[in-house]
Amino acid sequence: MTENFKIIIYDPKYKQAFYDLNARWIEEYFVMEPIDIKVLSDPQTHILNQGGEVYFAVVGGVAIGTAALKHEGDGTFELTKLGVDPDTHRGGIGTALCKKVIEDYEALDGRKLLFLESNSILTGARRIYDRLGFIE
Repeated sequence: MTENFKIIIYDPKYKQAFYDLNARWIEEYFVMEPIDIKVLSDPQTHILNQGGEVYFAVVGGVAIGTAALKHEGDGTFELTKLGVDPDTHRGGIGTALCKKVIEDYEALDGRKLLFLESNSILTGARRIYDRLGFIE
């Protein structure tokens, strides 16, 4: 199933998938906080309208993964909201989404910094970030 995914930019029809894919891992490892609910419920306002982008890995019209490039201001961006359907883990989807975020970040004028925040218990995500050259 995961060999044929494609990465697309935000499409409002996948808004619920953005919420669901992220809420699933947040609720498994942590607790949904008000800021999580706010951003995940309205990516248009909190990511897109701020100069960022949301990406989806899609197979057969179904979003199976997502990630975002969030503009924090002054040329600083965050790779955030990486979520992949657990049934498709280890299919290269998380890596492909991160690479797309990095590629689009590198194409920006006036960029200064791309960072991310993670937790050591998220071992799969941490392996991706390490392979892609992020430094703790």
